[in-house]
Amino acid sequence: IQSIIKKAIAESLKKRYKVSWFKEEGPLYKIQFFILKDEVSLMLDTTGIGLYKRGYKESFLQAPIKETLAAAIIDLARVNKFTSLIDPFCGSGTLLIEGAMKAMNIAPGLKRGFAFESFGATYKNAFKEEKQRARSLIDRDTHFEAIGYDNDYKAVSYTHLRAHETGRNLVCRLLLEKKKKKKKKQ
Repeated sequence: IQSIIKKAIAESLKKRYKVSWFKEEGPLYKIQFFILKDEVSLMLDTTGIGLYKRGYKESFLQAPIKETLAAAIIDLARVNKFTSLIDPFCGSGTLLIEGAMKAMNIAPGLKRGFAFESFGATYKNAFKEEKQRARSLIDRDTHFEAIGYDNDYKAVSYTHLRAHETGRNLVCRLLLEKKKKKKKKQ
């Protein structure tokens, strides 16, 4: 089915632009399709990787919670620039980082790229302006404090690094501590 759809799109574009051949180089235009009974819907993927990927997490450390779910929990908790957030099992720090982003009004996905950015100049200027506007709305004058604990030193170190790289540890006083393991007396 994929090759049929690709061929149909190519033929349609050949007629539209009055050319006989399209080179398969340049930006990648990913097309998804959906078939329901005798109707086919085509969708151009303008996002790229899933929107739940906000651009601040590395894939080598697994998190039990996606960024978008953490953001929803933060919204439900009514986190703002005057609140404190404590996560006793912070793991990779997803809730802490999302809380800091909410408190400082940092737009989700500000550090990630999108597929449409490679489509051409049509959207580049508008997107660049919107990113600049989003950056100008960041509020670093905050009393937000995030405290995270976990017994996984690697996860806590990684969270600390992520917070430091984004400057959130300085602005939000993001404190990460490793719980001390009690050694059993033998």
